[in-house]
Amino acid sequence: MTQGRWDEAEALLRKSVDADDSLVDAYGALAEIFWRQGRFLESTAMSHQVASRDPRDAMARFHLGDGLMQLGDFDEAVAAFRASIALKADYAPAHVRLSVALERLGRYEDSAAAASRAVAIDASSPAARFRLAFLRRSVCDWREFASDAVFIRRSIRDGAGFFPGAISLMPATAAEQLRNARDFVAGLDLPPPMPIVSRESRSDVRIRLGYLSSGLREHPTGRLIAELIELHDRKRFEVLGYSLARDDGSRLGARIAQAFDRIAYIQDGSQAEFAARIRDDEVDILVDLNGHTDGNGIRILARRPAPIQVNYLGYPGTMGAAFIDYLIADKIVVPESDQDSYSEKLAYLPHSYQVNDRRRPIGEPTPARAELGLPEHGLVFACLNDPRKIVPEFFDLWVRLLAAVPDSVLWLMGGRDAAARNLRREAERRGVAESRLVWAPRLPAPEHLARVRRADLFLDTLPCGGHTTLSDTLWAGVPAVTCLGDAFPGRVGASLLRAVGLPELVTESLAEYEALALRLARDPSRLAELRRRLHTNREMAPLFDTPRFVRHIEAAYEEMWRNWRAQRPPRPIIVRETP
Repeated sequence: MTQGRWDEAEALLRKSVDADDSLVDAYGALAEIFWRQGRFLESTAMSHQVASRDPRDAMARFHLGDGLMQLGDFDEAVAAFRASIALKADYAPAHVRLSVALERLGRYEDSAAAASRAVAIDASSPAARFRLAFLRRSVCDWREFASDAVFIRRSIRDGAGFFPGAISLMPATAAEQLRNARDFVAGLDLPPPMPIVSRESRSDVRIRLGYLSSGLREHPTGRLIAELIELHDRKRFEVLGYSLARDDGSRLGARIAQAFDRIAYIQDGSQAEFAARIRDDEVDILVDLNGHTDGNGIRILARRPAPIQVNYLGYPGTMGAAFIDYLIADKIVVPESDQDSYSEKLAYLPHSYQVNDRRRPIGEPTPARAELGLPEHGLVFACLNDPRKIVPEFFDLWVRLLAAVPDSVLWLMGGRDAAARNLRREAERRGVAESRLVWAPRLPAPEHLARVRRADLFLDTLPCGGHTTLSDTLWAGVPAVTCLGDAFPGRVGASLLRAVGLPELVTESLAEYEALALRLARDPSRLAELRRRLHTNREMAPLFDTPRFVRHIEAAYEEMWRNWRAQRPPRPIIVRETP
């Protein structure tokens, strides 16, 4: 259905309900039209109308829950899905969506129970089985780890099209991730593109950049991107922000908002109106910082509000979508030999693809080890990545390191959640005393960075490693060991360590990783020397040289714009080092 026919259908349906407000089916059809257009507040209102007029309509409550999810009202979404299930208990998709809503609220055990019920209803449903596998991974429940991995890779080959943001945590090659992303996007029923506004009459010759994100606030993306926005050359670029989340009132959110020439916040969940706003602002290059992550703007991007659309930073992989032209990368995260596994054309930056903010604060004073529950003496191995990134193979390796290094501890994120309980159980099964695991509760970023300094050696993960977490760790002056993975999510650590001048901490096998970590743990003088190098490199290495990074990414944007102005299709870009 074309956009014009949607408008025509909406007009006819509105006339129908104006003439007879008892036409429940017409309200339902309007809800579907609004949903397809990304007009989520209106879609939710129409679903409310259906639910109020027909108390036995389970699907109305199901669609209401989906609309509330898009608006970020997860508590109400849970209530709507539960109401749908009360009316139609054997509808597996309702249990799957209930599981998603509960996960967004951090209720992982309840979420897993809902996913288990979906599988019990329909064991043949890939969506239900994947949701349960993902929940098990999220809470470090590894009892079905091997069979889950086999199921996921087989389902990708069969065209299941799982949510790519979840697949980035799973063992999948770049080619498998591309296939999955394409299948996922193909199943979304996205809106058609809008006509592009002519730029011929615009007097301002600067390239108009737009950044689209739900992370323009206190968020991992915001913590990386703030200084880039501040340092863009305003003689060559006008820089606009488009926030998919409301203003959170944070200090970082205010800093980011002030850095843009103009910023707009999505209102009432209408992605259709937001896309029109971007189009009418005549944005030349729209840089999407979400990709396939929660709170994304894929229905905006599908409308093509800008002639050039770029995938960058927030999602470590391909969008698998024809309406995204470029992916900003480096030759570590995406080797040139892997370009065919990405639907976008690659724009290669000369060092790491990841921008960093030299102004992000580290709290003072650094807390004492005792305040953090760490031993006064003894080596502190740390993996402060999200626990869902931890897999049995790495945990086995870490346990061997603990056994080989007396008085050492393993410092992990969390402590009172299901993941921590499962990791304690796994440690006990491997003969590790509970006292060897120390837990770090979540803290505001400056306080977190202050405590990270008390770690001796950061241990990265696969198949998805640390991204913002790892750059934060390096910024705090703590060396890290990583292993080069098969695809973008597992190659970021190598990119960061090379760009900070510590390439010798990148390994290419788990055996090398374990051996290097053990050598370092047994050599305090070597660890101290690495810390000194990090302290020095913070001031000069490419990873934290934000002005140098800005020059490189601006060169990439200018090349994209030259290609479009010359009516050339997108093509690979390689940005060379500039003085």
